[in-house]
Amino acid sequence: TSYWNNGRSAFLRSPDRGRTWETIYTWDPDRGISNFGAHGNGMGRGNGEALAVDPNNSDIIFFGSRDKGLFRSANNGTSWNKVTGFTAAAGSDTTWNGAGFSFVTFAPGSSDIMYAGFLRSDNNVFQSADGGTTWSVIPGRLKPATNTGYVPPLMPQRIVITPDGAALYITFGDGAGPHTMQWDEGWGPIDDWFNRGAVFKYETAGNGAWTDVSPEDFIISADNLNRPDQYIACYGGISINPTNPLEIVVSSLGYRGTQFWKVPGTANSWLDQWGSNIYYTNDGGVNWYPSFQYYWMEGGQFPPAEQMNENGIGWMFNSSIHWAGSVTIDPFDPKRVWVTSGNGIFRTDDITNFTYTPPENSWENPVFTQRTVWKVMSHGIEETVPYEVVSIPGGPLVSVILDYDGFRHDDIKQFPSTRHMTNISGSNVSLGNTRGLAYAHKSGTLVKATDSRRYVDEGRHMNVPHSPLQFSTDTARTWSVQTYQSGGPGDDYDGAMSLAISTDGQVAMMTPLSKWSEVTPGNWVEIGQPVWRYANSAWIQVTGIDGANIVGDPENADVFYAYDRRAGKFFKSEDKGLTFAEISEPGASGFYKFRLIPGKEGDIWLPLAENGLARSTDGGATWNKIPGVDYCEAVGFGKAAPESGYLTMFIFGTVGDFTGVFMSIDEGESWQRTNNRWHQYGGLANGEFVMGDMNVYGRVYMSTAGRGIVYGEIADTPLSIRGTARTPAAAGAVRMRGASIIINAAAPVSHQIRVFDLRGRQVYNRTVTGPATVSMSRVLPKGNYVVSVRRDGAGPDVYRGKMRIIR
Repeated sequence: TSYWNNGRSAFLRSPDRGRTWETIYTWDPDRGISNFGAHGNGMGRGNGEALAVDPNNSDIIFFGSRDKGLFRSANNGTSWNKVTGFTAAAGSDTTWNGAGFSFVTFAPGSSDIMYAGFLRSDNNVFQSADGGTTWSVIPGRLKPATNTGYVPPLMPQRIVITPDGAALYITFGDGAGPHTMQWDEGWGPIDDWFNRGAVFKYETAGNGAWTDVSPEDFIISADNLNRPDQYIACYGGISINPTNPLEIVVSSLGYRGTQFWKVPGTANSWLDQWGSNIYYTNDGGVNWYPSFQYYWMEGGQFPPAEQMNENGIGWMFNSSIHWAGSVTIDPFDPKRVWVTSGNGIFRTDDITNFTYTPPENSWENPVFTQRTVWKVMSHGIEETVPYEVVSIPGGPLVSVILDYDGFRHDDIKQFPSTRHMTNISGSNVSLGNTRGLAYAHKSGTLVKATDSRRYVDEGRHMNVPHSPLQFSTDTARTWSVQTYQSGGPGDDYDGAMSLAISTDGQVAMMTPLSKWSEVTPGNWVEIGQPVWRYANSAWIQVTGIDGANIVGDPENADVFYAYDRRAGKFFKSEDKGLTFAEISEPGASGFYKFRLIPGKEGDIWLPLAENGLARSTDGGATWNKIPGVDYCEAVGFGKAAPESGYLTMFIFGTVGDFTGVFMSIDEGESWQRTNNRWHQYGGLANGEFVMGDMNVYGRVYMSTAGRGIVYGEIADTPLSIRGTARTPAAAGAVRMRGASIIINAAAPVSHQIRVFDLRGRQVYNRTVTGPATVSMSRVLPKGNYVVSVRRDGAGPDVYRGKMRIIR
């Protein structure tokens, strides 16, 4: 299944403990490689591990793919061959939900005994006794039914094995996970509800025996057991203490516990979120102790002690551990346990921090008090999907992201204290997915667009319809929204593709995400949605520019521009977005985010993919291609260089032989690369943006494929050639002709020649003695440079000047 980059998939292999890496492609249409692919966001992504290395021979590796079967490598991953023995045993290379293998593993210390999980409801746990050549189903796996006769279609998620190989512990859920799947993968509708689960133990000795050791019985103890859509929970993560196999930790993937956050500065005030639970046993699964426990007291539910801690990442306060597909006991400190979540990584330093007193009499209940604290540990890593940023002159960077609204970044090197919170009916709440963001340069108004059109919080008894647009007039400190609003995008609204605002902040324009229609089997066509205009709390639909990206002119409040990337047409409105007229055809593009330069009316930069970068200085009537840019996905602007009167331009594109992030301080006449091949981040992905900082020269931001917002900045300010004291050389002693430096001096006088790029980075250094002519045309790539010459390599410059290399 394609995810990004046409589904390109590869193994990374390091022979030196991570210092260097090799890339081994397993799926790459450009290279003609079609073994098997990965899908980082596919169903079953929380399972594992599907990669197994022979514990006695690292050349032998197995990998269970999503839809191509089981593969084996005999040369440490250099090449792969399909294991036909597994296909014969399973009767298929994949499962009906397209998720394939959940795990493949060797028994501890063995090169012969292997186990594999297959994400289907029957015949789904396999074993091999001959090093993976032949396979068979482990018989007799439990299929517990409810008292109504409903049998959950349980599928294996993860496995752990006791160090002696005598017992397997496997988590199960009725789907591939990590959530319900109800869509069509091309062969019919799929209904993986993912709401029931179990933990089964299998004893490998003798005839083998299965035992249900589930921490909670999600199959037979819930109400309305005949309802497969009843959301209860599945089990996902599981880990065993290698030094004490009786100690096991298991996580639920569904929402099974109330997780409490202590409100700072209060004695006993709590906020709660519904999330996964993490269970601990020290007797091999006979008794389990949940991490999240609460008491019923007067006024509601309360925890016995602190349960959650944001650990310096302020915006994660009052989040939850959820989709907990992987949990791990620290092998060097078994009390320490790590768990993944849909929003990061959490850790407790003592999973045993509880007290349990069994009852003395049969009619009494045990006394159980949990004091385990889970801390956010996502320091230095990201798993957010950015969609847009705005750098406000004299103000902060503002961002919007999927899932968690976005942020006001007062300091980009620190975690934000909170995410965007919107005032709905007097409560500041998070609205989730946010794709659109625009800034009105003259009024200072910000507008963002969420996917949500209704805020629901059962705990607060809130069920409030609201506008998809929210506004801020205080640089994103607070946001307001109109509630109970009619009109605008309908019930099929999935979020904003484009968002714009007039520079006076009075009118907003929004284009909803496109829809897709299957015109013939397998042939899907993108259908652009009608553009909406919002002003004075009223919506009207704008005709003739369906699916267009809209931007407001930063100087003229009456002017909006629209670009239809599929048709390659450009439109203009001079009546504040009420009507648009086609004015030019700059050409089609796979990318849509064009930019207008603040302080200049009608100065437009447009990325045209394979057709490079185009610019219009007359409001889109005519266009000129920027020379030297062979390919362009995104364009942005930032603070001007000290010696430039125009904003610094940034692109993600191809200049010369390199693709990456480039900057120009001379309106696109020359470009300097700002990243390198080690900092590509998988491309721009969903957000499709590069944008400079309006307050820090040379700082640039870019979107990534689920790795958050990354930024780069120049190390030093470029050398200024104005107003700098220097020791004059004798007339004609040092001069420049074209790209050559000519020095007329008698020996033994020496001169040090240094050349800097416009980021202040030294790119050339040479000392010559006596007369010399030094040509740079064959030494440096084309571009603009600053040349510094010092006599005897010391003291002030005797010459400083600009040099341009043109090829």
